[in-house]
Amino acid sequence: MQARRDTADLVGMADMRRDGGFTLVELLVVIVIIGVLAAIAIPGFVGQKQKGYRAAVVSDARSLMTAQASRLADQANYTEDVSALETAGFRPSGGVDVPVIKVVGNTYTACVKHSELAEWLILDGTDQVTAWAATNSACV
Repeated sequence: MQARRDTADLVGMADMRRDGGFTLVELLVVIVIIGVLAAIAIPGFVGQKQKGYRAAVVSDARSLMTAQASRLADQANYTEDVSALETAGFRPSGGVDVPVIKVVGNTYTACVKHSELAEWLILDGTDQVTAWAATNSACV
């Protein structure tokens, strides 16, 4: 009778141990689900970063355009000097490179680029038109 009682105790203990945690299969299923969700979400976040960088470049181009208009009203000319535009209110965003500006007569072209982007935003100051380009050749 004693042997039977010990076996029953062991069976009862095994049931108690199983109720206290998760099996390896259950944990692996949860890890796989988390991995699938991460694989779906990460590309979306990468695209959002690129949109943010582009928005910073566009914002700086608009600010540069406003500063050039202010400079034109005060000095009757455009400038290629970014520090002169800073006194007129131009403040570059973080991560955005110093704009390259080319003045020809009564017009200017500005090229603005974020350090994390491979492309440049080309701003035609006369027509206030922007376009993305692979190089800043319009401003050199």
